[in-house]
Amino acid sequence: MQGSVKSDNWVFQYLDSSIAKLISQLSTVSFWRVLSMMLFYPRNPRTKVGLEHLAREMEKPHNAPLLKIYIHYMAELGFFLTKRHSVLRYALLSFGQLIRAQSWTREKYRQAKALLTAAPETSTLAEFCS
Repeated sequence: MQGSVKSDNWVFQYLDSSIAKLISQLSTVSFWRVLSMMLFYPRNPRTKVGLEHLAREMEKPHNAPLLKIYIHYMAELGFFLTKRHSVLRYALLSFGQLIRAQSWTREKYRQAKALLTAAPETSTLAEFCS
């Protein structure tokens, strides 16, 4: 961090505590659990407001180093999910190619990763954005 981020910044605290919380829950993270989150959390107004607030904060210049960490955090979640469910990844890719819905599949995959960074089971975002 090279001292460019203050530890009392709520975005830093959110990332720090959410990464730790997700690590403690990795054994319970599965495709089926993420699928259920995708069905229910997008409809939850609190999750939507929290993600919107986080996105606005990430756009601020002083949070640029944290945005980089957040992007890597989401990328690692994607790697984790595809490693844990490698057969499913190939099935989804084949399905996406079959119906030519690759952009839809990518968007849902991005949404799944974003929800993992905000869902109460794997994140502390609600504690920082009320």
